[in-house]
Amino acid sequence: MSYRLNLSKSKMYALMSAVNSNLPELQKCDFSYHSFRYWMSYQHPATGNYIRVSVTPLLGDTIICFRNESKGTDYQIEHFSIQYLMDHGMLREVSA
Repeated sequence: MSYRLNLSKSKMYALMSAVNSNLPELQKCDFSYHSFRYWMSYQHPATGNYIRVSVTPLLGDTIICFRNESKGTDYQIEHFSIQYLMDHGMLREVSA
């Protein structure tokens, strides 16, 4: 049995909020995804910098990365366990 990320814009925002409380309102964020990767982009409320957040599953873990596109640097990287994502309805079961 395998699992796949199942994020909507609101679930991605909830995941981001779990590690960073300095976010704009949800409607000011742009959400996109392709295959198994998810992105959310927004303008930082305090600095005005353009921020891109990516969520990628990797070896039983899920990595969320906040990147300051204005400066070209990653400034926050966090890991979420598969169990955390399952508990919050962010994974779906797929047939192998």
